[in-house]
Amino acid sequence: MVIIEEYKQAINNLFHPGSINKSMGIVDALMYYWKATLIPFAITLVEIIAIGGIFAYLLSIAQLAIPYIGILLSVGLPIFAIIWWLIIVPLSLLIDSFVLHVFGKYLFKWFKGEYADTFAGSVYAIASGLSFIWIPVIGLLIAIFGSFIIELIAIANLNKTTAVKVLLAVIIGGIILDLVFFVIAHL
Repeated sequence: MVIIEEYKQAINNLFHPGSINKSMGIVDALMYYWKATLIPFAITLVEIIAIGGIFAYLLSIAQLAIPYIGILLSVGLPIFAIIWWLIIVPLSLLIDSFVLHVFGKYLFKWFKGEYADTFAGSVYAIASGLSFIWIPVIGLLIAIFGSFIIELIAIANLNKTTAVKVLLAVIIGGIILDLVFFVIAHL
C-alpha cells in the first residue's frame, strides 16, 4: 500500500536525513506530505476525539461547561485538526519555503536548486517530524526538533549547499523579515 510505504519512508528520513536527495515537483511533494502523514494524523485525530469527548464529559459532570462546549470539543477540535492538516500546514510550507528560497538563492546566492527543491526539503522534514506526533510530549519534541534538523539537511542536499548556509539563510532571512515588518508596523 502506497500510504504505508510513504510513512515508512518518512520514518527512514527521520533517522537517515542525509539520504534525502530525491527532488520532486510541488504537486508531488504535497501528495507525499498527505500520504506520509495520513497514518499519524489518523491516530492523532482519534486521540483528539477521545480526549475532547472525555474532557467535555468531565465538564458536564462538574457542571462547569457553558452550553455546547461538548459539541465544540468533540466536533470543533477534530474539524480544526483536519483543516490544519489539509490546508494550514501545506500553505505555510509553501510560503515559508518560498521566503527561504528567495533569501537562499537570490539574496545570498547559496542555493543551486529551484523553488521546488526547497519546498520538497521542507515537506520531507515536516512529514518525518510528524511521523510520531501521536505520541504525547515525545512526538511533539520529535516534530519540532527533528523536522528542523531534517529540513536543514534536506534543503542543503536538494540545493547543493551546506546545512550551515541553510541555517544562516533561515536566521538572517528571519531577522531581515522581522526588521521589514517592524518598520512597516511603525510607519
